[in-house]
Amino acid sequence: MAGEQLVADDQIELPSFEDPTPEEYNAFVEALSLGSVETHRVLAERVGPGESEEASFETRVGFMTGESSAHWRYDASVTIVDSEGTALGTIEVAIVVTATYEDAAVSPSPEVLARFGGTTAALIAHPYLRETIATAAQRIGFTGVTLPMLKL
Repeated sequence: MAGEQLVADDQIELPSFEDPTPEEYNAFVEALSLGSVETHRVLAERVGPGESEEASFETRVGFMTGESSAHWRYDASVTIVDSEGTALGTIEVAIVVTATYEDAAVSPSPEVLARFGGTTAALIAHPYLRETIATAAQRIGFTGVTLPMLKL
């Protein structure tokens, strides 16, 4: 999967693609149907005793296309530390958003896929990431660990 990196404050930093034309982007969006939102990975591990003080988040997104579909994978990694900066736990989550299009004339460019993945598909995936991270953190003994709100 080609990917883009999300910065610490959760603002999306798009890859070095040019912006698609409005006509190209709108034609792609009009042809889409949401196919699915799936959890592909959940890993939660407590690696030490203690009280959590802080959580740091790293988020990445990649995209790929199929014959008449597009897929965006959102990976989030969380490191939970104590007041001395010692790691107490880690969480990894992957959510995949799939959209389908029936029109054979639709052939999205990387620019269109990156723009959609950094806006609409990100807004679709974000609540799933937030809920899965919060639940996984609670399961290993950490309350109040929540992925920050997304800023586009």
